[in-house]
Amino acid sequence: MMPKMGAKEAQARSEYLTGKIVQDIKAGKVTAKKLSKAVLNKAEHAAWPQIARMKGQTLRANDNCIKCGTCAKVCPMGNIKYTGDAVVFGDKCISCCACVQYCPKEAINFGNITKKRERYHNQNVTVEELTKDIISF
Repeated sequence: MMPKMGAKEAQARSEYLTGKIVQDIKAGKVTAKKLSKAVLNKAEHAAWPQIARMKGQTLRANDNCIKCGTCAKVCPMGNIKYTGDAVVFGDKCISCCACVQYCPKEAINFGNITKKRERYHNQNVTVEELTKDIISF
């Protein structure tokens, strides 16, 4: 299991891996493994709505939840409702992970999948910017 990373380390790792991918593309590297991954990605893309709904059914807020309502604010689908004393998840999740990434207490998870994973969101984008009316899905 990888140790937990902060935002700077996650960003640096992403930039490093992106650089490697760019080098491979420029060098014209193509392997059977990459082609089969493309086929899998295409299949996953076609099945994504159903996959997202199934993953969305595993969303939970644990005891770390401070009931701040951030998750409800950042959900582009309006799938999360904050009632004042509870967080309620609906059935319209598209698995964008905004609620998971922006939760200040890391209280929201997709089952056990995200419990020990790093959390990251763009430090240049605020919750207020995400919730402006100009963004719609």
